[in-house]
Amino acid sequence: MQLVIVESPAKAKTIEKYLGKDFKVLASYGHVRDLPPKDGSVRPDEDFAMDWETYRDKTARVKEITDAAKKATRLILATDPDREGEAISWHVRELLQKKKALPADVERVTFNAITKQAVTDAMKNPRDLDGDLIDAYLARRALDYLFGFTLSPILWRKLPGAKSAGRVQSVALRIIVDREREIEAFKAQEYWSITAQMEQDGTAFDARLVRYDGKKLDRLTIGEEGTALAAKAAVEQALFTIEEIEIKPLKRHPSPPFTTSTLQQEAARKLGYSASHTMRLAQNLYEAGAITYMRTDGVQMDGSAISACRKAVADRYDGHYLPEKPRHYSTKAKNAQEAHEAIRPTDFTKDRAGSGDEAKLYSLIFKRAMASQMAAASLERTTVTMRDKAGLHELRATGQVVKFPGFLAVYEEGRDTKDDDDDSGLLPQMAKGDSPAKKQVDANQHFTQPPPRFSEASLVKRLEELGIGRPSTYASTIQTLRDRDYVRMEKNRFFAEESGRLLTSFLERFFERYVAYDFTAGMEDELDEVSGGREAYKHLLTQFWRDFKPKTDEVMEQQPSEVTKVLDEYLSDYLFPPKADGTDPRRCPKCEAGQLALRGGKYGAFVACSNYPDCKFTRRFAQPGADGEDAAEDQTMGVDPETDLPVERKTGRFGAYVQLGEGKEAKRASIPRDLDDFDLEWALKLLSLPRVVGDHPETGKPIEAAIGRYGPYLRHDGKFAKLAGTRDVFETGMNAAVSLLAEAANRKGGARQKAEPIKELGKHPTSEGEMKVMPGRYGPYVTDGTTNATIPKDIKPEDLTEEQAIGLIDARVAKGPVKKKRKAPAKKKAPAKKAAAKKPAAKKATAKKAAPKKPAAKKATAKKSAEAEAE
Repeated sequence: MQLVIVESPAKAKTIEKYLGKDFKVLASYGHVRDLPPKDGSVRPDEDFAMDWETYRDKTARVKEITDAAKKATRLILATDPDREGEAISWHVRELLQKKKALPADVERVTFNAITKQAVTDAMKNPRDLDGDLIDAYLARRALDYLFGFTLSPILWRKLPGAKSAGRVQSVALRIIVDREREIEAFKAQEYWSITAQMEQDGTAFDARLVRYDGKKLDRLTIGEEGTALAAKAAVEQALFTIEEIEIKPLKRHPSPPFTTSTLQQEAARKLGYSASHTMRLAQNLYEAGAITYMRTDGVQMDGSAISACRKAVADRYDGHYLPEKPRHYSTKAKNAQEAHEAIRPTDFTKDRAGSGDEAKLYSLIFKRAMASQMAAASLERTTVTMRDKAGLHELRATGQVVKFPGFLAVYEEGRDTKDDDDDSGLLPQMAKGDSPAKKQVDANQHFTQPPPRFSEASLVKRLEELGIGRPSTYASTIQTLRDRDYVRMEKNRFFAEESGRLLTSFLERFFERYVAYDFTAGMEDELDEVSGGREAYKHLLTQFWRDFKPKTDEVMEQQPSEVTKVLDEYLSDYLFPPKADGTDPRRCPKCEAGQLALRGGKYGAFVACSNYPDCKFTRRFAQPGADGEDAAEDQTMGVDPETDLPVERKTGRFGAYVQLGEGKEAKRASIPRDLDDFDLEWALKLLSLPRVVGDHPETGKPIEAAIGRYGPYLRHDGKFAKLAGTRDVFETGMNAAVSLLAEAANRKGGARQKAEPIKELGKHPTSEGEMKVMPGRYGPYVTDGTTNATIPKDIKPEDLTEEQAIGLIDARVAKGPVKKKRKAPAKKKAPAKKAAAKKPAAKKATAKKAAPKKPAAKKATAKKSAEAEAE
């Protein structure tokens, strides 16, 4: 028997069919072991020795593989064809060798697609494990461990509220924070454009003023209304004649097939998918044999695939759509590894695969791959220049027409931003000397816009441009930032939270080198040197640790108050911007005597008055006003006309909120971030929630709209549907509500939705399961999807930290499985039997009393067992 090891059960089932009875295919279910999440797992003083620990939830899998390996004559390691796949194969081999279950014949095979041809061809061409790739994996894993496990304890002690830092994660966060700073520093500039609405032979078109009084106009040349109105009047009075008509043929060429990065970007732009969701769908399509391997930097397709693609184009379109020669592509991405093909369909005769979101993603992959081998699109761009008689003023009109669509008949790449000057409309037929009729002239005011916040697509693109991280890790990196609450998403754009901004400032001030873009990108270059066999991985680790360890020791020696003081100075311009009236921006607005400064607390950083405790003025870290004024204290917004109770706006530990009334009976509601025009009317609306939309036409039960921990939502009969924004809570009608609930039910497969988590805490470092605080029948508990642990009564569920969660789950695992209560030994019942023999009358009475106790005891035992299961 020949044993084949792959990563997923779906692959195992498919591949076993291809290989036949002589082969047994088992899945490792991903990595089988990792560095234990504790100090000493990587020991720099012992030549970077590493300890590995089998995942607790993989014990049964490892035993199954071990038992099968003992009976096998040959072991074939067929995990994914990348660095992680090579590492998983290495771990499996090392484990089997340690257990003395390793067959004499061990080989490695890789295939780029799960098709019968690809698998059988790979089996004919086995190789040894790639030592260089394994070394690169060891280097990357050790670097990430040393960075995180050395730096995170410093954050916990010196920067209250910080949760963790990561080698790539922290740099990705800095990119988002840097964009936030650019937006804040941006000064909008006013400019005007003059547009004339023209008409020729009944066809209307627009022309822009590009020269005024003999001077060429740039976008910002006309910067105030007076000049704009004068220019408008000049255009209105002048007679314009066509002086030049320029027609230029243009060609647009198709983009290459998808890489991991470009797939994530396009799926975000066109389908609205997150990077993690895209990768899950792609994994399913790959395991189903529909597409090639989805973790790749390569943009080239296999020769046979190119031939199949060209045939599919020829079968669907006429000969003009197929170029004479096949198209070949090369990547422009920094640090690209082109060991694998681009992402493409395995069969170009199938334009559909999967269902739901999978089908949409497959269609995107199919169209992009097919378009990559199609003819260029032919366009024609026409530019018409019109001048007045004196030649002082000039209007210009542009138009574009597609003469031959080529690849555009199948696919056009999306864009992150729209180009205001993109003129793709048609112009009427015109000739030199014509004087089109001028219908109207408009002077339009504009303001320059700050750079846009990053979307998932543009962030992935930026990471790739800088050469930071690997495309296969972008999804998990972005998800970690969200799980740690360092960033939030609003309208598909990243906003830096104050905790993320503070962490970035801390790292920039104390660990500047290690969050520098060029340093992180340079580290990727060195890791590529290791994978290419040109550098020893321990040499790379030695260089890193030689500088990093002394720096961490230096920061650890500083007192938290010293760190806070340094950050107060570093963030001075942000925390205390100049005031419009020129007064001291640090002066306390409450006592007007103390000075404001940054302080650290249990729940993070905040600004407080130096006269504490006499003055107790505080504000959150990120609350300087837009005009430089400090955040106002709690204020009364007005009175509720129905109850005559005061409505107050307050600031709490978790942000701004409104309160109706006072004391324990007061009603409160958080103020959503997407309400810019917040006033008393909005306050009363929020306090009135939940809002009953109406009764569902099918069930007759009410549909409610409300705002919860994770944003606005609809609720009906225990089922939920998300709403886009706060205003939708008050504006969504019955038809829209029923439709949204139906769509949510379809996405969930019609299943009843589970209780929403109280809090999400990120991945458990050992099981890699998502840790969540959940409401339970016997009280709140924390779970990683495999192990449930009860939360002590002295800890509020919403206050549970990631470290506490890990400790509770690990402690629960250490206790082992729940043991059922054993029955009492029979010998304890002996005295009762003797007594019964002496007194027959008592026997009957005893039996009556004892009879009902057994079911009660059984019920009590069952209840305890259920409680233990919940734990």
